[in-house]
Amino acid sequence: MKPIEGFPLPEGKCLKLVKSAYGLVQAPRQYYLLCKEVYAKCKLTQLKSDQCVFIRRVQNIKGQPALTSEDIIARGSLEYTERVPKSKRVYPSCEFPVAMLIIFMYVDNNGCRYNCRELLDEFLNDLKEDGRIDMNEEGKMENYLAVRYTQDPITGAIEADQEPYMDGLFKKYDMENCNPTKLPLKPTDIDAIERIPIPAKPSPQHVRAYSMMVGELMYVAINTVPSIMFHVQFLARYMSKATSQHLEYPKKILRYLKGQKSRRIRWDANAVKHPFVAGQVHAFADSSWADEVPRRRSTFAYHLFVNNAAFSWKSALAPILALSSAEAELIGLASCAQEVAFVRKLSFELGFQQPGPTICQTDSKGAKLNVENGHFKGRSKHYELKWSFVCDYHDRGIMSIDWRPRATNVSDIGTGARPLEVFNRFVPILLGERTAAMP
Repeated sequence: MKPIEGFPLPEGKCLKLVKSAYGLVQAPRQYYLLCKEVYAKCKLTQLKSDQCVFIRRVQNIKGQPALTSEDIIARGSLEYTERVPKSKRVYPSCEFPVAMLIIFMYVDNNGCRYNCRELLDEFLNDLKEDGRIDMNEEGKMENYLAVRYTQDPITGAIEADQEPYMDGLFKKYDMENCNPTKLPLKPTDIDAIERIPIPAKPSPQHVRAYSMMVGELMYVAINTVPSIMFHVQFLARYMSKATSQHLEYPKKILRYLKGQKSRRIRWDANAVKHPFVAGQVHAFADSSWADEVPRRRSTFAYHLFVNNAAFSWKSALAPILALSSAEAELIGLASCAQEVAFVRKLSFELGFQQPGPTICQTDSKGAKLNVENGHFKGRSKHYELKWSFVCDYHDRGIMSIDWRPRATNVSDIGTGARPLEVFNRFVPILLGERTAAMP
């Protein structure tokens, strides 16, 4: 560190950093390393798939040997219904054979999930004894990073929404009394935006106002409202070249949110229907073809589901130009496969084994055949090597590809602005209000 002006140091001397503070380049890493060291001292194990997640599992049956990772693998899953009588419990508050504590970090915000109050109290006491991290228990995840999480005490179902955050946006943009709309953006709105003239030097004021509004909508789209993911990422294409005409379109999405703010994503293991089981991940993937103007790249989307609702989703432009719809669909499947691989690793470390390959559903028979056969010849001979890794995942049993018609492919909602009938067909499925019918 350099000394401040007026306080020169003797030659050959430097300042020693006693404590990292906000604003210093090394502060985030120093905080992470501190948490890693302290949490390990508190008997938590850091996950390899996500290094911001720490977990502790403890045997909760008296007289049984200590729990190991091999025991979890031998079970095949932590999905079980057995309950432990109070007289046989190590921890009275936990009725399950395995007591668990999970700590997850986002910058300097820590979240916690547990099924055993004693483990949490032990963790907080260990932190207090160590003295290097001050942590306060502030609630039951009612407001974690502007997302409200609630849990049904009877069924265990988890719900998430951002109604308070949305109310703040309505107030900020003087839209508290606006009339809600049924669609975020209509197909005609997309065409109108693409026809807006782009000036050589956009107004900094318009760019700043537009970027702020789209960024705030993006935070809603990636957390709790997957139905607006396409519309927000489409608007984000104009972040650096927005005009006064562009400003009206983010407000249209706000008007849609006005009528949707009380709807929640609900993950309920009891609502899972055949052929899937509780805790099993499955996915949808889709892609348009050459819809971007003027470069003609394709928009792909995927949605991962667990316990009857979406929990991970994406809508984005393909990094390369696809020469056919099958190639565009394969790019979407490849992106989905990357997320599937990560989720399977995370699920495995948490103790929830996946029963067989993860099913990914697409409406492209050409892409499905390419993945299953791995035969890139003729019109597919130019496909980039990195897309063919999906074939390897298929051959290794990590994922399997199922075909379903476009009318029932949920990810179609992430590849373009859809009419009201199509839009309303898929939104309840994303939120867990209705189960997707199998083809």
